[in-house]
Amino acid sequence: RDESIRLGEQYGKMPTEQAKAFYQIISSGVTDATKATELLDEANKLSVGGMADLFQTADALTSILAAYGDKVKSVSDVSDILFTGTLAGKTTIDELAGSIGRVSPLAENAGVSFDELVASISALTLSGISTQESITGVRAILSSIIKPSKESSDLARQLGIEFNAAGLQAKGFGEFMRDVTARTGGSSEAISLLFGGVEAIVPALAFAGNAGKQFADIMGQMETRAGSTQTAFEKMAASPGFKIDQLMAQI
Repeated sequence: RDESIRLGEQYGKMPTEQAKAFYQIISSGVTDATKATELLDEANKLSVGGMADLFQTADALTSILAAYGDKVKSVSDVSDILFTGTLAGKTTIDELAGSIGRVSPLAENAGVSFDELVASISALTLSGISTQESITGVRAILSSIIKPSKESSDLARQLGIEFNAAGLQAKGFGEFMRDVTARTGGSSEAISLLFGGVEAIVPALAFAGNAGKQFADIMGQMETRAGSTQTAFEKMAASPGFKIDQLMAQI
């Protein structure tokens, strides 16, 4: 109760919003009060800095931490990755936060790092694909690689591609997709045979074109992501609208 009121006043969010987000965090398994408060604090910064729904940001952070565990540096780094991906692509924090949990467990299992996952989604949105379709597309690509059909395996063997989870983990997502493009010569027919399902074909072809270059650019931006959420929060906190929100929360 006390933390819900305190955080509400600090971040200009109603205490009831804080309580609902707290509940979501605790329900995810973060039962230590101190850790739950730290996570909610970061969710508030991402919500304010990215003009996003607090419940959505809290839900996304808990889902990502549950999927990646100690493979991510910290909750603040997860937040910075999400924020950097949003700035780089044609998407929003709300859109990413609302759907990324559908692909993060699969991506982690396939050995795709979280920054690569967000960069791949952001790159696809720059190609005119919606956030939800981009997430569905990346999930379909990963599923095709992890469990390739016989036709895919036969063609990959002919082309000299290690088209499986081991090959993906060895190269990383970006290099794996570049290798597929190089060995197929960018042939839409070959790429379609490799990735099979309709949901995977469009994004796979996009990565063979501009999305592949944009992915590399976004990964470059990820290198300087540290502190991006905090910077955005501080800018928003200096606005008159934020001061009014704080006043309303105090009342």
